[in-house]
Parts: sequence; structure tokens; C-alpha cells
Amino acid sequence: MRLNPGLNCQLLSIGKQICIKSTPPIRSCGKYYTVKPGDYCFMIAQNNGISLIDFNNLNSGINCNSLKVGQTVCIAGGSGSLVTKDEFLKAVVSSGYKTPRDDQYVNFVSKAAPDGGFVYLSEIACLQNGCAGSYVTADDYPGQKYYGRGYIQLTWSYNYKAASQDLYNDLRLYTNANQVALDDGISWAVSFWYWKKKVHSRPGVSSGQFGATTNAINGALECSGPFTSKARQRFEIYKKVLVAFSIFEGPIENGCYN
Repeated sequence: MRLNPGLNCQLLSIGKQICIKSTPPIRSCGKYYTVKPGDYCFMIAQNNGISLIDFNNLNSGINCNSLKVGQTVCIAGGSGSLVTKDEFLKAVVSSGYKTPRDDQYVNFVSKAAPDGGFVYLSEIACLQNGCAGSYVTADDYPGQKYYGRGYIQLTWSYNYKAASQDLYNDLRLYTNANQVALDDGISWAVSFWYWKKKVHSRPGVSSGQFGATTNAINGALECSGPFTSKARQRFEIYKKVLVAFSIFEGPIENGCYN
């Protein structure tokens, strides 16, 4: 329904125009692959650590039934995969939230870019086996895996359940978690939900401590765990986005590993 927000399917009227197809945004490519004899789309995607859905998104209009040897395909998003401000504002507002400030945009993209670069909507390490044994609780719905999905990589069943109840007043994301990766509108919605519910109100965030936002999202691994280099990468992206938006304030690194 994301192509026709607000549409009441029970009250369709003759002559009413509805949208049946969307045009994916154009993205730059960060890495190319040349098709070899015997290659097919799923194998190329699998060998390069991405899902078939992500592969198709990176190669809009590709016909997987007629790949040609020597054909060039994209297997990783480039710098152009970073969402633009206009794309961000449109996604926020269409998800039912107020128009965000520039500093909110800067903070959000600095967090989401290292997680998936706005290209990958599923946790890459979990695409093969669903990360069996990880993100498991006694409350999991039968048959569901709750690894990272969406632009900010939502994890754990309790987060899927809470997001579903708040956004849709039901358990659709808890009982069918993969919707978060398959539907771009849902991917945005849960990412904004997590930011609002779990990050924005945390101590230090409102006072501008960038590290506090990292701590709220993935502190166990990136602030006190083995991946502080990723947290530092987030801060470097944050500084670059500040410059790009001509926001001349001193970035505050505190709140995570220092």
C-alpha cells in the first residue's frame, strides 16, 4: 500500500487513479562485476554477500533470464547510495512524522550509513542462514529470525513486536519479520520508530553527544566491545555530513568509547 498511502480498498470508485509502479531512485555503483560463463543472478549475489533483492535494486531493469557473458553488473553501492536530504524528508513525512531538522538528518544518516549504506536492507552476515542461534529469545514467533533489517538494522523479537504495535496496532512485523527488508516504506518507518523511541531520548543525545547515539544503538559491541573502530567510522561520517550541510558546530565525540 506504500504506492497509494491512504487508499481505502473497500471504497474504490470508478475513474479513481491509483499508482501501480514506482521508479527506484538512481544510485551510483561502488563495485562492478563482469558476468562469466555459467553465472546467474542469485549466484553472483550470493558470492558477493548480498541478497537477490539488493542485487535487483542495484541493477534496475536487469533481466536475470538473459544474462550475457561480459555484461557488467553492480554488486555494491557507491557514495551515491547515501540518501539525499530530500529523500530523507519525504520518507520521514510520509511515515507520519513531523519534518525533521537538519541536525536530525545529519545524525540519522551518520548512524545508518555504516549499517547498510542505504543499499542493504538485511544484515549481510545473516543472509545465508538467518544467523541461526543469534538474536534468540523465548518469546520468538515460530519460524521467524530477528536479525538486522531496515535502514538502521532492527534486531530482536521484542523490538519487532513493539515497532509493529506502535506503527500498525498489530503484530505483522513480529509474525513476518522479513517485511522490514522487503518493503521500503516499512524499512523507513521502523528506522524512524527506533530512532524516536530508543535513541532520541537517551542521556547525552539531546545535548549533542554523538557517541551517545552510537551507544543507544549498538553500545555493547561498538562502545565497550570489539568494534570501536566502527563507532569511530560513524563519527568520521558525521563530521563529513556536517560540513556538507554547512553546519559549523563543533562535533562532540563523547558518549561511547570516550
